[in-house]
Amino acid sequence: MLPERSETFSVGIIATPRWIEGVRVSVDWTRTEKQDNYFSPGALLAPQVGDTDGQRLFEDFLREHPERFIRAPASDGFAVGPIIAADMSIANLAGVRVEAWDFALEYSRDLFGGRLDLKADATYLAELSIKRSENTPALDWAGVATGAFAAGFGGSGGTTWKGNSTVAFVKDDTWSVGWRSRFSNDYYLRQDHSVQPLQGSARIPSQIYHDVFATWAVREDTDLRGGVTNVLNTQPPVDITTGSFYSRYGDPRLRHFNIALTKRF
Repeated sequence: MLPERSETFSVGIIATPRWIEGVRVSVDWTRTEKQDNYFSPGALLAPQVGDTDGQRLFEDFLREHPERFIRAPASDGFAVGPIIAADMSIANLAGVRVEAWDFALEYSRDLFGGRLDLKADATYLAELSIKRSENTPALDWAGVATGAFAAGFGGSGGTTWKGNSTVAFVKDDTWSVGWRSRFSNDYYLRQDHSVQPLQGSARIPSQIYHDVFATWAVREDTDLRGGVTNVLNTQPPVDITTGSFYSRYGDPRLRHFNIALTKRF
């Protein structure tokens, strides 16, 4: 095993325009390059439903690391025997290159004896290139979410765009109410953007969910919080590749309620 190595480059800018009081805007760019990344090849032995990429990635790993596999003697006219054991301990990838942009907007102003807060942030994943070995080309997984991610060839959350926004009204730090929206862009099910046969399409549509929340300072040392997640009861789209058959960016519980009482000592 080789140690992981990485380099990160980042540039950011923050603006607070004088002509719009209470506004703050920020933009950040980040690029990370890693070599000899650790990943667990054991996940290659359990590909997700309909994940043909998983079979291809397993064959690539077998070709690059034949020393990790033990075969029985060749038989039945085959040049090699069946695999009877495999070393699935942590291995190295050749490298990963990630480039992303982060955007944030904040606005606050006094209103009706309280304070109105607006916040929005978004992330754009420009590149998620992964090179499995020195002898294979780098593949860009940005905008792709397949079962192969579990094997370390990407990562859950590979949508090109994702973000959220919040509107809240705060009254004298005594109580507040707000509305939150969460968005994730559509994503492909296969790295080559081809149709996933069991799904019947190449990608899963974009999703947006809305929540409401409220807080009340019952006493100086006691807060009551509550809310409704997915208040519009939006159903997540079907994603056959996850094994649970719904998109990992949604929640099969649909609309659900929460309440919490916090006391500080």
